[in-house]
Amino acid sequence: MRKHCEAVVFLLAFLWVANAMAATHASPTLGQLVVDGKSIPLRYAYAVGGPDTFDGTKQSYLILFTEKPLPPDAIKNAESFDVLGEKSVRSLLQSGLALQIGADKGYHITIRHPALNDRELQKSGFSGLQISSLGPDNVTGSVASSSGMGKSEGDGGPEEITPTHKVQFKIRFDAPVERRFPLEQKIELAANARKLPAGGGDPGKAWRDKECKAAPALPDFNNAKAVEKYLFAQGMTEKDIQEQMDQLSKRDGRKVTREEAIKSMGEMLKAMADLGSAMALKDCKVLGGANDGKVAILQVEATMGGGRVATDVTMTKEAGAWTVKKTGAWRSPK
Repeated sequence: MRKHCEAVVFLLAFLWVANAMAATHASPTLGQLVVDGKSIPLRYAYAVGGPDTFDGTKQSYLILFTEKPLPPDAIKNAESFDVLGEKSVRSLLQSGLALQIGADKGYHITIRHPALNDRELQKSGFSGLQISSLGPDNVTGSVASSSGMGKSEGDGGPEEITPTHKVQFKIRFDAPVERRFPLEQKIELAANARKLPAGGGDPGKAWRDKECKAAPALPDFNNAKAVEKYLFAQGMTEKDIQEQMDQLSKRDGRKVTREEAIKSMGEMLKAMADLGSAMALKDCKVLGGANDGKVAILQVEATMGGGRVATDVTMTKEAGAWTVKKTGAWRSPK
């Protein structure tokens, strides 16, 4: 009887260790990531829970599928869920795929691959992701490109994420949640809240001053000296320029000059400025809302990307000043 009990205990211990190893050791069954015809295996999966981008009171998850294991304590030492997401494409995710699953089951993918020369590809969507379980302890399911990894999953051809790169992947996963970052505390109006008129009063003015101000003046992007002066005014240092030179030299396989590095930074700055201009809020209006003296909920409307959009904005009064606490997802006006 004792031997039987010992055998049972040994079996349970073995299964527990096997499950623990599955969370951190290589698995040949996760999937392959193919970029421009070059394939790498995805052997490790790391899942982390944290606040949703659009509503921090709701739960979202980040899963890192990697070719090689992450550094020890990389997730444990992360400052926040947002920082972990940013680092996943800058340092942690050397080669692999980062899958961010939102509270609405939409997803955002970031891909790092040797074929991309230290750059990344990004994609958002709702199709292609199948979820079997979404926390609190495990995230289980599958995610695939539109063509998957074979004709049975689509047309058999690679998915074109950008005009210059084509990608295929199909990943099945069962990832234990290794860390859960706290969600934001839900902010609600008190029972004595009063309706705000059109314009939103002081909270509405604070929102317009913060979110709807004119874009800052930008340099002539064809003038390297003007670009350099602007970047230094924004806090760039000689070290930043040297790092850019080193990265470009590594990417291009040749010695990149300082002027070329500044030109490259100017091109990135222009791309960001163009995107910022397209996404900037214009013709802002506060249609109404409610205010209890400490919290205000505004119904706002603006033009963004050439179309009219609306959302709710949560404001809180801190040190006597109204501050934007949360902006909801933009939608078409009703």
